[in-house]
Amino acid sequence: MKYTYRQLKKLLRHGDVILTHGNSLISKMIRIITLSYWNHAVMYVGKEDIVQSDKGGIVLTPLKDFAKKEIAVYRHRKASAGQLRMICSYARKQKGGYDWVGLVQLGLLLLCGIRGNVKFDYLGIKFAVSSGLAPAFGIGLNGALLG
Repeated sequence: MKYTYRQLKKLLRHGDVILTHGNSLISKMIRIITLSYWNHAVMYVGKEDIVQSDKGGIVLTPLKDFAKKEIAVYRHRKASAGQLRMICSYARKQKGGYDWVGLVQLGLLLLCGIRGNVKFDYLGIKFAVSSGLAPAFGIGLNGALLG
């Protein structure tokens, strides 16, 4: 589903996981290996910030960059507001470069003909995530699809 910036501001809460996709070579490779439409997972950490891992490493990205993109939003069902703030705080503090090792592993899986092997499979939605952010996503993924 596509949302305007105003809609995203109203919709998103701390700790929401957002799945999206791109058309770069890496994005296409991830989609082929994971057998998923989605190839990028990010987390909303409040203050109109998204934490994501891209080729520049783990970065904060403005929420407005995700307006009008096709996304799926997942929300934790059981976490308290305090737990979600802890998840977001953890994600905000992560530093590091792009998970090139993980990307090479995905490439080797493709070359070996192994598909569908992913770091996360949530409600049938498969996606990979940077090793630097994986713990925050692991904490945050007992959720429900919105929209």
